[in-house]
Amino acid sequence: MGRSLLLWVIVGVIGLTAFLRLYPSAFPEASIDFRIRPQEALQRGAQALQQLGAPDLSRGYIAAVDFHWSETAKRYLEKTMGLEAANEVMREIALWHYDCRWVRTGDRHIYEAGIATDGRVIWADIRLLEEATGAKLSERQARIIAEKFLQERLQVDLTQWRFISATQNKLPYRLDYTFVYEHRQKRFPLAQKTRQPFGFGCG
Repeated sequence: MGRSLLLWVIVGVIGLTAFLRLYPSAFPEASIDFRIRPQEALQRGAQALQQLGAPDLSRGYIAAVDFHWSETAKRYLEKTMGLEAANEVMREIALWHYDCRWVRTGDRHIYEAGIATDGRVIWADIRLLEEATGAKLSERQARIIAEKFLQERLQVDLTQWRFISATQNKLPYRLDYTFVYEHRQKRFPLAQKTRQPFGFGCG
């Protein structure tokens, strides 16, 4: 009886150890690194947007924050890379993140930012009106401004990124550009469909 009980205890300990080790791999949501909460995500998002020229979003703007992820991207990465490798990639690209938005009555602009659960700013966007006035720069001039912002404000090491393409959007009173970069080392499976891009808009 004693030996039988001891055997069951050993089996139970082994099972619990395996569960604790494998659970984060099988269920990556369980290992999300929540270093910041929604309110802090809003603060970091507002700071990033103000660096892009947004007004003080704490004055008169309604803020909303939503926890977001892409189930389609999650399943794709798991199927193409396996659970363990996919989990590392999902954490790196901030598959789970906070979507932050600010609006105000009378202001037709929309201010949005994406903040990773570890506090990283993964994107920030100011939606300008199509009729808003702005510069009509050449692609080269706009790219210089964009890369200076990436290096000086966001501390992006552009030596690690390869320039891929530029897209021009001609509007009534300005020219907008979107620049896309690809990381030189980090690649996902089926690179043609899943290259890791870094997009930056400049208007």
